Amino acid sequence: MAERFELVEKALLKMLEEKKYTALRDILTVMNPSDVAAVFNDLEDRQIPIVFRLLPKEQAAETFVEMDPDAQELLIRGCSAS
Repeated sequence: MAERFELVEKALLKMLEEKKYTALRDILTVMNPSDVAAVFNDLEDRQIPIVFRLLPKEQAAETFVEMDPDAQELLIRGCSAS
């Protein structure tokens, strides 16, 4: 199971690098919020807001609760700086 998640995570990171945002969003929206939050652990700080914005509002809220506190803070600071 963990191996399968690693494969999915690698594919998601590759899509992000290649700026395939529609495909990335399509996969993220069918994932469990806790699994999406786990993906954020491997993102660079600059990538977190990009991926977070791809999530539908309800899923984003559920994912935010599951995220690492540092990633949450990064998003909060980013939103308040805008």
